[in-house]
Amino acid sequence: FHRIAYTDWGDTRSSHIVLCVHGLSRNSRDFDRVAAALEADHRVVCMDVIGRGDSDWLADKSGYSFSTYLSDAASLIARVTTPITGGLLESLHARLGGNRPVAKLDWIGTSMGGLIGMLLAAKPGSPIRRLVMNDVGPFVPWDALIRLKGHVGGETRFASYDEVERYVRRACDSFGQLDDEFWQHLARHAAVCEDDGSYRLRYD
Repeated sequence: FHRIAYTDWGDTRSSHIVLCVHGLSRNSRDFDRVAAALEADHRVVCMDVIGRGDSDWLADKSGYSFSTYLSDAASLIARVTTPITGGLLESLHARLGGNRPVAKLDWIGTSMGGLIGMLLAAKPGSPIRRLVMNDVGPFVPWDALIRLKGHVGGETRFASYDEVERYVRRACDSFGQLDDEFWQHLARHAAVCEDDGSYRLRYD
């Protein structure tokens, strides 16, 4: 068992849930602007995949696999789509087959998060109604994998926050024309400050 962290935006009682899942070396805070734009009419849940953000890191690194990611995402879906009932009569009514609200679940996934969503959406009985995939598709070309390999697993520690921001701007250049405020937001959530004042990326 391990801990999966997520941010939760909007009304937790909403029957329309949007689940957002990030790319390979990123985290849930990439979706803050999307979540802020959607939260008035939706519950927006943004997951930190295991080994990223505030989720646990695994002692056994072979656990970083799509089977683990799919299991964790399915558990999170079960958690956020289960209606919270109150009172004995309401609980009994639900157990005896009473009407329960069925949540609409839409998925937004970037890169690895899109692949996780695609694999889950293909499962029989999947609750995913709509799937939005960014920066990925059913076919991933070799040159894209080589580019990814170029920045994952390289630099993970930095002497200052400025170095972190420069790294994030370089590594996430394909995100497009972002304003300085959002680049700084991404950098702030990409790394954690260690006791010695250095910074470490928030993924294993």
